[in-house]
Amino acid sequence: MKIIVSSWRLIAKYFAMKNQVFLIALKWAVINFILGWAISFASRPLMNLIPEYGVQMINFIFMAIHSILTIAIAVLALRELEQKAGTEMSAGKAFELMGYMLLILALAGGTVMLVQYQFLFREWGLNSMMTSWVVSLGQRILFLLIAVGMYGVWRTFTRAGKPGWACLVPVYNQIVQCEIGRKPAWWVVLLFIPVVNIVVSIMIINGISKAFGKDEGFTAGLVLLPFIFYPMLGFGKDRYLYGPEPAEDRSIESMIEDHLLE
Repeated sequence: MKIIVSSWRLIAKYFAMKNQVFLIALKWAVINFILGWAISFASRPLMNLIPEYGVQMINFIFMAIHSILTIAIAVLALRELEQKAGTEMSAGKAFELMGYMLLILALAGGTVMLVQYQFLFREWGLNSMMTSWVVSLGQRILFLLIAVGMYGVWRTFTRAGKPGWACLVPVYNQIVQCEIGRKPAWWVVLLFIPVVNIVVSIMIINGISKAFGKDEGFTAGLVLLPFIFYPMLGFGKDRYLYGPEPAEDRSIESMIEDHLLE
C-alpha cells in the first residue's frame, strides 16, 4: 500500500512539473483505463445470457478487443507526442512515453485491486487478485512494446518514402520491405517456405538496415529486439541511402550552390 501511495505522489509531482511527455501519457492512459473498464462491464451481461460453453469465447473476443484498443491508443499517444515534439522526437522519448503509460496503468490497476479487496471481494483472496494484476501488467507491457515497435516500423517506412500504413497489411508489408532493402519482390514467395523463410527474412531485414547505413550488428538488433531497434531506426537521423536527400537536411553550402546555379 505504501508503494502505491508513494508512486501516486511521484505522478502528482510529474503532473505539477507539466512534463509534456508525462501529460500525454496521462491523458491516453486514462482513456485506455476507462475504455478497458467499459469493455469489462459490457461483457458481463452477455456472459449471463449465453450457455456456459460460450463464456470462454465471449471472454476471448472482449480480451482481443481490449488488446487491439490498448495498442491503438498507445500508437495515438506516440503520434501526438511526435506532432508536439517535432524534430526533437526520438526513440528515447517514445520509450519514455510508454514507460509513463505503463506506470500509470499499473498504479490504477493496483489501486482498484486494493479497493476491491478491502470493500468488495475479500473472499477472492489477496494472492489471487495479485496474480491477476501481475498477469494484466505483463499483458500491458507486451501491448506497449508491440505499439512502439509497430510505430517504429511505420516511421521507417515513411522515411524510405513508402506509406506507413503498409506495415499493417499482410504480405504487402513484406513487398515494401523488399523495396526498401533493394531485394527482389518475388522473395516474398520464399517467406511461405518453412526454414527458408527464416533466412530470407533476415536477408530482407539486413537490406533495410544497410539502406540506412547500418551494419550487421544493427541487423541482429532488428531481428532479436525489433521493438527497440525499429524505433531507433524510425526516429534516428540516419539518411535513407536509396532515396532523395531531404530538403531540410541539406547543408547551407549545397543550398547556396543550387541558388547560384539557377
